[in-house]
Parts: sequence; structure tokens; C-alpha cells
Amino acid sequence: MVTPRAEIRNIVRRLALSVVPHLPRDAQINFVASIITRESDKAVGAGTVKDWWYALDDDERTVDSRHMDWARARDRQMAANDNAWSRLPCLSQLIAA
Repeated sequence: MVTPRAEIRNIVRRLALSVVPHLPRDAQINFVASIITRESDKAVGAGTVKDWWYALDDDERTVDSRHMDWARARDRQMAANDNAWSRLPCLSQLIAA
């Protein structure tokens, strides 16, 4: 069973690496904190996101439900976008048509 902190850690890291991989880690953390604050309607500081970033697998502390709901929804959205490429016809199929 994955703890809430470990789950949000994985989501936050995937988000940062997919959106702003060119930024240093502290800037990625600040960026993610600003996105979460804007999209979840619940403020979160960079320090909290940094705690999530470095959370261990056995970290039993909780995560605010609005932040967790946002993270899970964002994770589903990213997965759907990643899988969209596999649903596109390949170039050879388009040329043959």
C-alpha cells in the first residue's frame, strides 16, 4: 500500500519533470506549488511541496484532501495525454490510406 505522501511525491515529481525539466529542483518545486495553489483552490507553500518531494515510502503523514484530489486528477490527465500518442495511427497507415 502506497502512503499518501509517497503517492503525491511521485505525482509531483512526474509533473515537474514533464513540464519544467530544464529548471533546477528548487524552481521546479516553486513552480509545482504555484500550480497546485492556483488549480486546487487551497494554498500550498513551496516548503510543503519540498516535504512531499523528499517524502519516504513509509511516511505516514497525511495530505490535505483538496491537494490529493488535485494531484490524482492531474495524474490521470497526464496519463491520458501520454497514452493519446498510442491511439494515433502511425505514419505508414496514413500514407497508405
